[in-house]
Amino acid sequence: MAGLPSLSLIPAITAESICEQAARLLFLNVHWARDLAAGTNLVIEDQLTLLESSWRELFLLAAAQILPTLDPTALLPPGPQGLGLAVEVNRFRETLAGFHAMSLDQHEFACIRAIVLFKAGLDSEPLPSSRSSNGSASPSTGSRLRDPAAVARLRDGAQLTLGQKLSAASFGALRFGKLLLLLPTLRSVSAHAIEELFFRRTIGVIPIERIICDMYKAA
Repeated sequence: MAGLPSLSLIPAITAESICEQAARLLFLNVHWARDLAAGTNLVIEDQLTLLESSWRELFLLAAAQILPTLDPTALLPPGPQGLGLAVEVNRFRETLAGFHAMSLDQHEFACIRAIVLFKAGLDSEPLPSSRSSNGSASPSTGSRLRDPAAVARLRDGAQLTLGQKLSAASFGALRFGKLLLLLPTLRSVSAHAIEELFFRRTIGVIPIERIICDMYKAA
Protein backbone atom coordinates (compact mmCIF):
# COMPACT_ATOMS: atom_id res chain seq x y z
CA MET A 1 0.00 0.00 0.00
CA ALA A 2 1.68 3.15 -1.23
CA GLY A 3 2.23 6.12 1.04
CA LEU A 4 3.06 9.71 0.31
CA PRO A 5 6.38 10.35 -1.41
CA SER A 6 9.22 11.49 0.79
CA LEU A 7 9.17 15.26 0.86
CA SER A 8 10.96 17.61 3.21
CA LEU A 9 9.21 20.89 3.82
CA ILE A 10 10.91 23.59 5.83
CA PRO A 11 8.84 25.21 8.59
CA ALA A 12 6.70 27.99 7.17
CA ILE A 13 6.71 31.42 8.78
CA THR A 14 4.90 33.85 6.53
CA ALA A 15 1.26 33.52 5.48
CA GLU A 16 2.34 33.10 1.86
CA SER A 17 4.73 30.24 2.65
CA ILE A 18 2.11 28.48 4.78
CA CYS A 19 -0.44 28.68 1.95
CA GLU A 20 2.16 27.40 -0.52
CA GLN A 21 2.92 24.40 1.65
CA ALA A 22 -0.80 23.72 2.10
CA ALA A 23 -1.23 23.71 -1.67
CA ARG A 24 1.62 21.20 -2.00
CA LEU A 25 0.02 18.93 0.60
CA LEU A 26 -3.27 19.08 -1.30
CA PHE A 27 -1.47 18.27 -4.56
CA LEU A 28 0.28 15.27 -2.96
CA ASN A 29 -3.02 13.96 -1.64
CA VAL A 30 -4.73 14.14 -5.02
CA HIS A 31 -1.93 12.25 -6.74
CA TRP A 32 -1.74 9.71 -3.91
CA ALA A 33 -5.50 9.03 -4.16
CA ARG A 34 -5.21 8.73 -7.94
CA ASP A 35 -2.35 6.22 -7.66
CA LEU A 36 -4.23 4.18 -5.06
CA ALA A 37 -7.41 4.14 -7.14
CA ALA A 38 -5.42 2.80 -10.10
CA GLY A 39 -5.27 -0.53 -8.29
CA THR A 40 -9.03 -0.75 -7.83
CA ASN A 41 -11.94 -1.31 -10.22
CA LEU A 42 -13.87 1.70 -8.94
CA VAL A 43 -15.53 3.88 -11.54
CA ILE A 44 -14.29 7.46 -11.81
CA GLU A 45 -17.48 8.80 -10.21
CA ASP A 46 -16.84 6.78 -7.06
CA GLN A 47 -13.18 7.76 -7.04
CA LEU A 48 -14.18 11.44 -7.09
CA THR A 49 -16.83 10.91 -4.42
CA LEU A 50 -14.24 9.35 -2.12
CA LEU A 51 -11.81 12.21 -2.64
CA GLU A 52 -14.49 14.85 -2.09
CA SER A 53 -15.55 13.11 1.10
CA SER A 54 -12.09 12.70 2.58
CA TRP A 55 -9.94 15.63 1.41
CA ARG A 56 -10.11 17.35 4.82
CA GLU A 57 -8.94 14.28 6.74
CA LEU A 58 -6.28 13.48 4.14
CA PHE A 59 -4.99 17.05 4.36
CA LEU A 60 -4.61 16.76 8.13
CA LEU A 61 -2.91 13.37 7.81
CA ALA A 62 -0.48 14.72 5.23
CA ALA A 63 0.36 17.62 7.51
CA ALA A 64 0.80 15.29 10.49
CA GLN A 65 3.14 13.05 8.48
CA ILE A 66 5.19 15.59 6.57
CA LEU A 67 4.93 18.84 8.52
CA PRO A 68 3.65 18.16 12.06
CA THR A 69 4.63 21.66 13.25
CA LEU A 70 2.45 23.39 10.65
CA ASP A 71 0.69 26.25 12.46
CA PRO A 72 -2.00 28.31 10.67
CA THR A 73 -2.09 31.00 13.37
CA ALA A 74 -0.51 33.51 10.98
CA LEU A 75 -3.46 32.99 8.64
CA LEU A 76 -6.12 34.12 11.12
CA PRO A 77 -8.06 37.12 9.79
CA PRO A 78 -8.66 40.12 12.03
CA GLY A 79 -11.97 40.75 13.72
CA PRO A 80 -14.77 38.41 14.83
CA GLN A 81 -14.10 35.90 12.05
CA GLY A 82 -10.59 35.42 13.38
CA LEU A 83 -11.89 34.70 16.86
CA GLY A 84 -14.11 31.93 15.56
CA LEU A 85 -11.35 30.39 13.48
CA ALA A 86 -8.91 30.55 16.42
CA VAL A 87 -10.80 27.63 17.98
CA GLU A 88 -10.31 25.66 14.77
CA VAL A 89 -6.60 26.50 14.76
CA ASN A 90 -6.25 25.03 18.25
CA ARG A 91 -8.04 21.87 17.11
CA PHE A 92 -5.77 21.71 14.06
CA ARG A 93 -2.63 21.81 16.20
CA GLU A 94 -4.04 19.29 18.68
CA THR A 95 -4.94 16.86 15.89
CA LEU A 96 -1.46 17.00 14.39
CA ALA A 97 0.08 16.62 17.84
CA GLY A 98 -2.03 13.54 18.53
CA PHE A 99 -0.75 11.72 15.45
CA HIS A 100 2.81 12.96 15.97
CA ALA A 101 2.78 11.57 19.53
CA MET A 102 2.03 8.08 18.19
CA SER A 103 5.17 8.13 16.00
CA LEU A 104 3.52 6.38 13.06
CA ASP A 105 5.80 4.85 10.46
CA GLN A 106 5.28 5.17 6.70
CA HIS A 107 3.29 1.94 6.44
CA GLU A 108 0.97 2.86 9.30
CA PHE A 109 0.30 6.25 7.75
CA ALA A 110 -0.42 4.59 4.40
CA CYS A 111 -2.94 2.22 5.98
CA ILE A 112 -4.62 4.99 7.96
CA ARG A 113 -4.87 7.14 4.83
CA ALA A 114 -6.50 4.29 2.89
CA ILE A 115 -8.94 3.61 5.72
CA VAL A 116 -9.91 7.29 5.81
CA LEU A 117 -10.32 7.51 2.03
CA PHE A 118 -12.59 4.48 1.73
CA LYS A 119 -14.47 5.03 5.00
CA ALA A 120 -15.42 8.62 4.15
CA GLY A 121 -17.34 7.56 1.06
CA LEU A 122 -19.55 5.28 3.14
CA ASP A 123 -20.79 8.05 5.41
CA SER A 124 -24.53 8.65 5.30
CA GLU A 125 -24.36 12.41 4.79
CA PRO A 126 -24.74 13.68 1.21
CA LEU A 127 -21.79 15.42 -0.38
CA PRO A 128 -21.84 19.10 -1.35
CA SER A 129 -20.32 18.22 -4.71
CA SER A 130 -19.01 21.00 -6.94
CA ARG A 131 -17.53 19.09 -9.85
CA SER A 132 -16.85 20.74 -13.16
CA SER A 133 -16.78 19.41 -16.72
CA ASN A 134 -17.67 15.72 -17.08
CA GLY A 135 -18.71 13.97 -13.90
CA SER A 136 -20.62 17.06 -12.83
CA ALA A 137 -23.12 16.93 -10.00
CA SER A 138 -25.54 19.34 -8.40
CA PRO A 139 -24.12 21.35 -5.47
CA SER A 140 -27.34 20.84 -3.51
CA THR A 141 -27.89 17.11 -3.91
CA GLY A 142 -24.31 15.83 -3.93
CA SER A 143 -23.62 12.30 -5.15
CA ARG A 144 -23.61 8.73 -3.89
CA LEU A 145 -21.32 5.79 -4.37
CA ARG A 146 -22.26 3.55 -7.25
CA ASP A 147 -20.59 0.52 -5.67
CA PRO A 148 -20.55 0.93 -1.88
CA ALA A 149 -19.92 -2.80 -1.38
CA ALA A 150 -16.64 -2.58 -3.27
CA VAL A 151 -15.61 0.49 -1.27
CA ALA A 152 -16.47 -1.31 1.98
CA ARG A 153 -14.23 -4.22 0.95
CA LEU A 154 -11.40 -1.83 0.25
CA ARG A 155 -11.87 -0.17 3.64
CA ASP A 156 -11.93 -3.54 5.40
CA GLY A 157 -8.83 -4.60 3.48
CA ALA A 158 -6.95 -1.50 4.62
CA GLN A 159 -7.94 -2.14 8.24
CA LEU A 160 -6.92 -5.80 7.93
CA THR A 161 -3.54 -4.79 6.51
CA LEU A 162 -2.93 -2.45 9.43
CA GLY A 163 -4.03 -5.08 11.93
CA GLN A 164 -1.76 -7.71 10.40
CA LYS A 165 1.20 -5.35 10.49
CA LEU A 166 0.71 -4.65 14.17
CA SER A 167 -0.20 -8.20 15.21
CA ALA A 168 3.43 -9.29 15.52
CA ALA A 169 4.45 -6.26 17.58
CA SER A 170 4.36 -5.99 21.36
CA PHE A 171 1.08 -4.38 22.43
CA GLY A 172 0.12 -4.39 18.74
CA ALA A 173 -3.58 -4.81 19.46
CA LEU A 174 -3.48 -1.86 21.85
CA ARG A 175 -1.70 0.30 19.27
CA PHE A 176 -4.20 -0.74 16.60
CA GLY A 177 -7.06 0.41 18.82
CA LYS A 178 -5.35 3.69 19.64
CA LEU A 179 -4.74 4.46 15.97
CA LEU A 180 -8.37 3.84 15.09
CA LEU A 181 -9.46 6.05 17.99
CA LEU A 182 -7.44 8.88 16.47
CA LEU A 183 -9.53 8.88 13.29
CA PRO A 184 -12.47 10.87 14.73
CA THR A 185 -10.08 13.69 15.66
CA LEU A 186 -9.57 14.29 11.94
CA ARG A 187 -13.11 15.64 11.86
CA SER A 188 -12.65 17.99 14.79
CA VAL A 189 -11.46 20.64 12.33
CA SER A 190 -14.15 21.73 9.90
CA ALA A 191 -13.57 21.63 6.15
CA HIS A 192 -14.80 25.24 6.02
CA ALA A 193 -12.05 26.32 8.42
CA ILE A 194 -9.32 24.64 6.37
CA GLU A 195 -10.64 26.29 3.22
CA GLU A 196 -10.83 29.71 4.88
CA LEU A 197 -7.41 29.50 6.50
CA PHE A 198 -5.27 27.85 3.85
CA PHE A 199 -6.95 28.30 0.48
CA ARG A 200 -9.42 31.17 0.39
CA ARG A 201 -6.82 33.82 -0.41
CA THR A 202 -5.46 31.77 -3.32
CA ILE A 203 -8.57 30.18 -4.89
CA GLY A 204 -11.19 32.74 -3.87
CA VAL A 205 -14.78 31.52 -3.75
CA ILE A 206 -14.21 28.48 -5.98
CA PRO A 207 -15.25 25.35 -4.01
CA ILE A 208 -12.20 23.30 -3.16
CA GLU A 209 -14.02 20.13 -4.26
CA ARG A 210 -14.01 21.50 -7.79
CA ILE A 211 -10.29 22.23 -7.58
CA ILE A 212 -9.32 18.76 -6.37
CA CYS A 213 -11.62 16.97 -8.83
CA ASP A 214 -10.13 18.92 -11.75
CA MET A 215 -6.64 18.13 -10.43
CA TYR A 216 -7.59 14.46 -10.08
CA LYS A 217 -8.87 14.14 -13.64
CA ALA A 218 -5.83 15.97 -14.98
CA ALA A 219 -3.33 13.82 -13.03
